Amino acid sequence: NDVSVYQAALQLLQKLIVNHQSQLQAELQRLPFFPSSPHFEDINDAIKRSKGEMDERSHLSAITDSLHHDATSVKYAALGALKSFLCSKREWINEIILSEKERDTRLIKNLVLVLLKCARLDLRSKCSTDFSSRCLECLGELGAIDPARCGVTVQMEQNLV
Repeated sequence: NDVSVYQAALQLLQKLIVNHQSQLQAELQRLPFFPSSPHFEDINDAIKRSKGEMDERSHLSAITDSLHHDATSVKYAALGALKSFLCSKREWINEIILSEKERDTRLIKNLVLVLLKCARLDLRSKCSTDFSSRCLECLGELGAIDPARCGVTVQMEQNLV
């Protein structure tokens, strides 16, 4: 019965995430939100509390880590969270892009590289164009960043004439 499987899965998620929030703090910070639904309200609240305890740098690092995940659905959700983060923290993002600090340069470099990698994934699915578009939208929100500053190199194909 699909309903009983759904209920069992929901109870398991609630037990793991809500009841063991303190033990799963680091993992919950990287976990994307579940769909907006009364069924997931407690779970999303626990995730929100975990994410709320992070500063901007930690939050961006957690989202970037999610983009390295094996599951496409996790990456897709992370791209949505990243776009919202980039739009809401635009001033802070601009500050770290222009910063000379090594940790800021490393954070932006990692973000740009993972977005470029995700954008060129060949997902062979109906949503691959939408997935790539989300990556490119996030790159657009970052703005024009000097590739040399991030250590990004682009290899051009050479055509023999």
